[in-house]
Order: sequence, then C-alpha cells, then structure tokens
Amino acid sequence: MAKGGRRHGVAEPRPFRGSDCLGRAYDWLKSDYQPLHALCRFFLDHLGPTHERGDREMLPFLVDMAQLFESFVAEWLRTHLPSGLEVRFQDPVHLGDDHGLKFRIDMVLVDTRTGETVAVLDTKYKAKGRVESADFAQIVAYAKMKRCVNGFLLYPIEPENPLDQTLDDLRIRSLSFCLEGDIEANGVHLLQKLTSALGY
Repeated sequence: MAKGGRRHGVAEPRPFRGSDCLGRAYDWLKSDYQPLHALCRFFLDHLGPTHERGDREMLPFLVDMAQLFESFVAEWLRTHLPSGLEVRFQDPVHLGDDHGLKFRIDMVLVDTRTGETVAVLDTKYKAKGRVESADFAQIVAYAKMKRCVNGFLLYPIEPENPLDQTLDDLRIRSLSFCLEGDIEANGVHLLQKLTSALGY
C-alpha cells in the first residue's frame, strides 16, 4: 500500500457503454486504438453485422458463417437431445490400409445404449437452401463410412424442394434449423422432426 492509501499493481473492473468509445481524439501515439474502440462499441451496444451501409465507421472483419452455423447446431443439439442419443461433432474417419484418406463428419448421432451410429448430419449454410448433387453424394458417402441408414442435410432455411430419397438401404432427408424468428422454437421444431424420423 502506497502513501495516501493508493494501491499499485491492482486492476479493478470498470463498466463501459458503447457511447464511451465515441468522440475520442487520436494522435499518432493513440491511432492504433481507433479500430479497437470501434470493435468494442460493436459488442458493447450488442450490435450485429448486416449487408447494409451504416452511419458510422467500423473495423471490417470476416465471419465464417458455414463453420459458425455448424458449431451452433452441434452445441444446440448437444444440450437438447433426448436421453439415449449423443451428438459427436467433427467425427474423424480414416479409410484405406495406410489410413491415407481422412474425413471429418460434421455430426454423428450415436445411440448411447448400444454405441451404434444411428444418423450422420451435414450442415450446409446456403442462402437458398437448395439441395445439390454434391451435397447428396457427400452425405451418402458419410452414411456408408459409418454403416448407418440415415443421413440428413441440414440448412439454415427450409429447402426449396425438401429431400427424402431412398438409395438401397439408405434414407437421405433434408431438414432446416431456421435462423430467423424464435431460435429456440426453431430448434425444437428441428429436434421433433429429427427424433421422429429416427424413432426416438
């Protein structure tokens, strides 16, 4: 403790608002802080990115929406799946005698009682939600690798032409986890369709 009761070497939390990041003067010594303050304001005001032009300057940044969507769906399912089902995220598969072919399946649903893979899921972050041939081929390959009979392609909007296709012993379907409106209700809607399709 220093003279006068002042403490040195101690940091204490102090609340800030987004407006605290505005109206600051920057000289050549402090100019590096300007983009950081813009980013801080973005989070402090609970703002979200949009494609439209705003009225203030902002530090540009990129968000990998495909990866974010995939991670979000996996975490949501992890906390909401019914007893008896478990989701495995980025499940690795190695093929070939020398394991030279390596894959990572977005999500694998496993029956916790038997250890059996009951379904594979592949997320597709696409604005139109169109099921493409490559998407279909990919999920079929994943289902074959995991020796399961259910594959699901998962989109952020309802596909224009929902898929429900049988190929030999495989059944491939499209589902959606809509990101507009009530996210929790949309997740419940997805879960109901998924568990109903699997008989859980």
